[in-house]
Parts: sequence; structure tokens; C-alpha cells
Amino acid sequence: MDALLLLVVSAGLGSLLRVTGILRPEDGRTLDAWVLRIALPALVLRVVPTLRPTADLLLAAAAPWVAAVAAIALVPPVARALGADRRAEGALVLTAMLGNTAFVGLAVVDALAGADAMAVAVVADQLGSFLALSTLGLITAARYGGGVVSPAALAGRLMRFPPFLALGVALVAGATGLDWPGAVDALLHRLGDTLVPVALFTVGLRFRVAALRGRGALLAAGLAQRLVVGPAFVLGIAWLAGVGDPVRLVAVLQAGMAPMVTAGILAADHDLDADLAAAMVGIGLLASAPTLLAWHALLTGPG
Repeated sequence: MDALLLLVVSAGLGSLLRVTGILRPEDGRTLDAWVLRIALPALVLRVVPTLRPTADLLLAAAAPWVAAVAAIALVPPVARALGADRRAEGALVLTAMLGNTAFVGLAVVDALAGADAMAVAVVADQLGSFLALSTLGLITAARYGGGVVSPAALAGRLMRFPPFLALGVALVAGATGLDWPGAVDALLHRLGDTLVPVALFTVGLRFRVAALRGRGALLAAGLAQRLVVGPAFVLGIAWLAGVGDPVRLVAVLQAGMAPMVTAGILAADHDLDADLAAAMVGIGLLASAPTLLAWHALLTGPG
């Protein structure tokens, strides 16, 4: 409940300051820089070194990748058929491919699958969604935001993407058993804790109902991919591989989370359709509640 309240209040404050004229949607770019270049790297440096993934968690780590690849393959032709321009198509692909497996996802898994499933959820988030954001997400944003980009240029952008660099450092730290000094760990904790409220604040700052006119079909298509089609692919793979619960349940739930807030920020940072990206994130948070409950009921049965 506390996590949900933080999401609602943070987004609501962003909307309030926009409506009252204190801030403008374009002011969110400064906050984007904080999220992508300070808060997210700090969170990665603090959390990733503590992960100890095992072989049976492979599906959990792979699930967000499966959902992302499905979105990359299926969303563009649908978006074009619905008349989306390149900026809108890119924003739709980016927000449909990546789910909010951290802040919303961990809270949902804890509520629906219990504390014993949290390790699986963390693996799905850090080795799945976050790594996909830092690679496939960045490549997708760069391709739609800058036209045709050479592999060398994409590699250069990736190597200058602070969260990706932080992930590399964190993986080395985890592999070598390095523990951050207490003061460093406390600093990373405080900086990382700013990610959720600041990121949701920018969503509220950018979200405008008027900007959605004529885009209902695009929004519905993007959310259908994120909340229904992606997790269906993951469930199919889990069934074929004979993977049971709790890994199967968590993998499907994490694959069906609402669009990742950071994906919406990444879209705006690359001059994609920020209005559509903000709508995907904001409306997706509400729309994911019934779909996640439906996936849980399907996998666990009555009661």
C-alpha cells in the first residue's frame, strides 16, 4: 500500500504543478537527467552486487527479454497500420517492451506470490528488465530518435549510458565479492531511493489527457502487447520447458507489469513522443491491476 501511495502521490504532484503553471512538461528533461544518470545507476550499484542467481532462475531472467523481443517484432507493424509516425511508433515500442518490474513489480509479487518468491522477482528485474533497458531499450530509443545509426555509434551510446556502465561495475563487484563501505552504501541507498518519486513526478508532469485524442487505438495496442501478449509468450515458453511455480508465476507476472517508468523517460530523452509514452506509463499502471490479477488467477486457480 505504501508503494502504491508513493506512485499515486508522485504522479499527482507532477500533474498539479503542471496544471498550476509552476512547471512545464519540458521542465521534465532536467529530472530525466537525474533519473537516468544519477538515481538509476546508484540503485544498480547497490542492488546488483547482492544477487546470487541460480540455474533454475534462468526463465525469470529471460522473461523480460522474451516480452521485449515480442514487442519489437509485433508493435511496429500494428503502429504503422494505425497511422503512427516514427516518433509515436518508437515511444510505443519502447514502453510496450519494458515493464515496471522493480517498484511496482516487486510490490505486486510480494502481495500475490509471497516473500519466498522475491528472489525470483529481483533476478527478473535486474538481469531481465534492467539489462534489457540498458541494451535493447537504448538501441531502440537511439534508432527511432536518430534515424539510421551505425553499430559503432550505437556501441558508443551504450558505453556512455550511465546505467549500463553502473551495471558493468556492479557485476564485477558481485563476482569479486566486493562490499561497499558503509558510507558508500548509505549514499547509494539515498540516491537510489529518489528514483521512484522523481520518475513518477515526470510522468505526471507530462501526462495530458488532451494529447490522447485520436490515439486511443495506439494506446490500446501498446497496452495489449505489454499486459497480455508479452506474458502469454512467457507462459508458453514456461509450459514448453516444464518450469513450475514459483518461477513460472513470477516470470509471467513480471512480464505483464505496467510499462516501465524509465522507458517513458528514455523515450522523452531521445525526442520520441513523450505524450504517448507518459500515457502508456500512467494509464498502464491502472490497466495492469485487473490483468495481473487475471494472470495470477489463471496460474494458481480458484482461491
